[in-house]
Amino acid sequence: MKIIFGFFTFFIVVFFSFMGCTLPYSDKTQSYDDTIISFYTNEDSNTIAIIGTKYHYIFTSQPTHVSSMFHAQKLLHYGPGNFNIDFTKEANERIAANMYFSFDDATLNEEQKVWLLSHNFYKLERKDNQKTTYEGSIYFEGKRYRSSSEISTKITLLKNPMAVKVIESDTSPTTTTSTPLIFQDNLLELNNQILYYLF
Repeated sequence: MKIIFGFFTFFIVVFFSFMGCTLPYSDKTQSYDDTIISFYTNEDSNTIAIIGTKYHYIFTSQPTHVSSMFHAQKLLHYGPGNFNIDFTKEANERIAANMYFSFDDATLNEEQKVWLLSHNFYKLERKDNQKTTYEGSIYFEGKRYRSSSEISTKITLLKNPMAVKVIESDTSPTTTTSTPLIFQDNLLELNNQILYYLF
């Protein structure tokens, strides 16, 4: 009897496995919404400050390929319409950012195309007469700080704020410190270095 019961149990498990049945899955990933209202950089220190209404996301000492993309803003003339950004909050208030860029081939000159191709962008040619684009992305890491309403009212703002969703891969209790950014003499500063509006 035990042999028959064991065989029957094995048969049921295998049968439902092939049928594609799985146990209920619960996605416990947490996230929060923020609104990006400004971007500031310092080319000398490779610092990027992304200003949100809830938090300030500050990235210092970035790799060359990341800083190069921000330094090239004047060459490429890009703005928020050329990219999307994803944030992931990790342990100890660390933040990982992915920026995905797309440039319309018809709006680029040869110098811009050469720059993009030499910086790991690829040319995407679509069918059915859809526009050809140059696509690429950059990844960088930094830290999250509490926002400041005082700074938000004084800095230069994006014409169209960007809504973002921040994935929280680590939800351990941590203390978010106040932003180290300071606005004085009509300038935004970080550790005595002046940051400049990107766009």
